[in-house]
Amino acid sequence: MGGEQGESLPPKRLLVVGGPNGSGKTTLANAYLEQGGWLYLGADKIAAEICPERPESVAAAAGRGFVEQFDQALHSERRILVESTLSGRSIGRNFERARNLGFRVEIAFTFVDAPATSIARVAQRVRTGGHFVPDEDVIRRFYRSIRNFWLQYRLVADLWTLFDNRFTSECKVAFGDTEKTQIIHRQAMSEFLSIVEGDHV
Repeated sequence: MGGEQGESLPPKRLLVVGGPNGSGKTTLANAYLEQGGWLYLGADKIAAEICPERPESVAAAAGRGFVEQFDQALHSERRILVESTLSGRSIGRNFERARNLGFRVEIAFTFVDAPATSIARVAQRVRTGGHFVPDEDVIRRFYRSIRNFWLQYRLVADLWTLFDNRFTSECKVAFGDTEKTQIIHRQAMSEFLSIVEGDHV
């Protein structure tokens, strides 16, 4: 009886919704969350809970809180959704830990064309009550985020999907796994790769 119940459990999934600041991660994450069944984890959300007036001032504490919550979730949840810029390297270790515990690792990555677009969208978000990110942080993370996704993280994901969010709504550009890539919109894909391969500081 116990074995039958175990077999009926849904597969473990870690879904990372990634992209530069202001690229539409939260909107994309919400679309997945509306399907139900996901535990949402995000350092920005934790920072807003710690200090609603200036969440950017408690980034370190929020980061520590995220690590603690993620550790707990790996051992108690079956579907975890994480929002991240993917601009750092530490999340790669989380991928490995999740996989060792039987999770399927998936990435949904959304991009825009330039740091200036990200900055403008962050400013618009602030005007409507959203959280602020300093311009220098947006710029610093922008190319790291895109390159880390394409050159590192997608290569170890069980499934990944790339979305173009330069215009009014997200458009699926490509998807793949550890072995193959399927391109849906070649022009958008070419423009994305030009960002990856560009000579940016």
